[in-house]
Amino acid sequence: MPLSNKQPNQNVSQGSDNSESSREDAKPDKGEASRYKAKITSIPAAIGNWRIEKDVDQMTDKASCTAYYHRDSQIQLNEQGFYISLRGRGGVKGITLRFDEKPARELRLATDIERRIGAVNFNRAEFNELQSSKRLRVRVMTILDQIYQDDIDLSGHLDALEVLRSPRCKGNAR
Repeated sequence: MPLSNKQPNQNVSQGSDNSESSREDAKPDKGEASRYKAKITSIPAAIGNWRIEKDVDQMTDKASCTAYYHRDSQIQLNEQGFYISLRGRGGVKGITLRFDEKPARELRLATDIERRIGAVNFNRAEFNELQSSKRLRVRVMTILDQIYQDDIDLSGHLDALEVLRSPRCKGNAR
């Protein structure tokens, strides 16, 4: 499961203007998603409301990156998915999601894996909708029958996802 237990580093760089790998001219302006025009020269880095950290698997030496939401490092984005960890906060029993100003989706019960890892793990349809959204509201019923709610400003998530999928976040680190 790609959910990271690592606590993100608080020292992040915003990049510099002299980067030869600048993404500013890599793609045409896509509106909100390109507002940040991230010029990442090193990781860790910050894009919008996300801090990107790189980790190296000690057994395989493969590098991977995770983006952590600035207000809560238990809200994480990686190249394959979006996760909200409620481990230590009651686990996951049921999930209701609302994207942008659309009506809230129907309550869905946690999958077996979500119950075991104590985290909301967006399915493919949810992750696809997240990629076209600017705001996410979440309501989770925990196994302890408590309610966890959050209103997540997704600013910069598409640019962060682009970095997560880039060569800087893949392959062997050595």
